[in-house]
Order: sequence, then C-alpha cells, then structure tokens
Amino acid sequence: GAAVFDIDRGDTGRVKASMSVKGKPENPQVNLRADYGGGSIAGRSVSHVGLETKLRDRVVTLENLSASTDFGLLGLSGQADFRQVFPKGFLSPPGDWEDAAFKGTLRTESFDLSAIPVKGNSISGRMDALLNITGKSLSIESLMAEFGAVMALEDFKLGGMQQPIGIRSRVDGRVQAGTLWLDNMEAETKDAYISAGGSMDVKNEIVDARFNMETHEVASLLSIFGLSQIEGAVAVEGHLQGPSTNPMI
Repeated sequence: GAAVFDIDRGDTGRVKASMSVKGKPENPQVNLRADYGGGSIAGRSVSHVGLETKLRDRVVTLENLSASTDFGLLGLSGQADFRQVFPKGFLSPPGDWEDAAFKGTLRTESFDLSAIPVKGNSISGRMDALLNITGKSLSIESLMAEFGAVMALEDFKLGGMQQPIGIRSRVDGRVQAGTLWLDNMEAETKDAYISAGGSMDVKNEIVDARFNMETHEVASLLSIFGLSQIEGAVAVEGHLQGPSTNPMI
C-alpha cells in the first residue's frame, strides 16, 4: 500500500512511502520506497530525501538512501546477507550472528563540516568523501572488516588555525579480533605530506603507530597557525605506543 503523512515535532514537509510484501513468512520478498519532497528537519533545510530498499532470499539491499540538504549531498548504499544466520528462514531460530556479511558505500559531496552536530564544533570547510566497507559479523568482539576512504577538504579550518587549507587524504584499514589496523594513511596539503600506519586494541585502548611528515616550506605551513616565520624544509618521523589516552612518543 501507499501512505502520505506529515512530519511531526515542528519539522516540515511530506513523505510518500510505499511497501509491498509477498511470499512465505519465513522468506518473504519485501520492497520499500520512500520520498521526502523537501522542507525542514531539525532546523536544517532539506530539498529531497529518497530511500529504496528490498529484501530477497534473506539478503537486505539498500539500493539508495540519498539526501540533498543545505549542508551538502549524502548518499548511502549497501547490503546485509543473513542467509547463513537464518539458513531455514526467519521463522526458525537464528544461527550465529558472526556469519552475517555486509558491505556498504557512503558518499558525501560539498558537506559542510560546521554542520556536524558536536558540542563546541569549531571545524569549518567543505568535504567530498567516499567510504567503502565490507565485512562479516554483527558482534564487535568478532567483527572482521576492511575499509577504504578518500577525502578532499576545501577551506578546512579548526580552532587555532589562522588560515584555511586544502587537504587530500586516503585511508585503508581493517578491523580484526577487536583490533583496528590502519594499513595506510596519507594526507597532503600544498606544503606538507603526512603518512601513518599502525594498530589500536579497541578493548584495552592500546595504540601502536608510526608516522612521518615532510614539508618543503615550513614557513608557509606554520603561518597557518599564526606562528613565527621559520624557513627551510623539515622531515619528522615518530612512533606512538602505549595507552591511547597517554601514549609514549
């Protein structure tokens, strides 16, 4: 069936939604579509939100979740495979949730960093980003996943910076047995290049990472923070190890 309803709590706009279900209860086929034509949500202007998802043979596919807002464009797609968790269908007791598999892609375009809902947020600038993740298990203790992200920041600025900068970065990593592995992280500005890699034991909050930074013109880099002019090139290498709240460098 289909439904049209107004959004409560002072938000504005209308949502059109449709859903269809057919097949056997233990293994149904479900289609869900929703469309928000524009208005205001949580005080922010939103011109459109679209959702399209389906369930087939115990696999949930998020074909598209997109939003066009005054703070940028957002897009999410992905899939969750529960065939090994419910081998006999949804009406039978589930097996091991560690056998669930998933993958997803998140995109942002011209995302306004000042819109991040964090108290005291002093970040500004715009971000284009693409994040891909694949993995298995819905349990934090047994989660296994690989992820990769590329980001481009324009007019990026945070507390203490006197000038905005542009940053290009790439991150590749994985999660395994409660440990976050940063296989490679690279970030580049007009005047500096930074790379890092390492691991963090999430449960015990222990970090072990190496990093290096190179700049061919330190004066230009330091001027971003309003510091005294120092000329020349600088190369720094470091090793971070110990409790994440107070590591040794």
